[in-house]
Amino acid sequence: MTIENNTLKISNPSDQRTLRTSIQQLLDNNTTIPSLQIKRTPQSTPLTMMLRSIETEEMSLPFYDAQPHQVILYLSHPELCSFASTDSLQDMYRLTPAEAQLVIALTNGLTLNDIADDKNTSVQTVRSQLKMVFNKMNVNSQTDLVRHVLTSAHNLVP
Repeated sequence: MTIENNTLKISNPSDQRTLRTSIQQLLDNNTTIPSLQIKRTPQSTPLTMMLRSIETEEMSLPFYDAQPHQVILYLSHPELCSFASTDSLQDMYRLTPAEAQLVIALTNGLTLNDIADDKNTSVQTVRSQLKMVFNKMNVNSQTDLVRHVLTSAHNLVP
């Protein structure tokens, strides 16, 4: 992913088309776009991209010409969102390396399907690991798991 001539370019043509279409739909006020997953390489965890339209008539944005509608883009690198490390999660909750990686991935917004695809495993295997994580971390849902990790001491120091 690069910026060329003030335009965001994505190396995968399919992702580029999806991004362009999503931005146009937002500008045309036709839809709400869910987050997009942008693959960097086949082996890497995808970037998460969220797009939202903003009304700029009442806002002063010094870095853009005044336009009635604009799109703001939030880009999230899933491996850098949480300061919790797999090592600290393993130590604190006695998780396996795979379970700790699952926790980090969920904390960073990936779905079970995304994780299964990234790890070349079945969703059922990921669900089995998740059940073990729930037991070890004493939580009952993915929401509780993510909240627990994001509000824990793991995130106090990078």
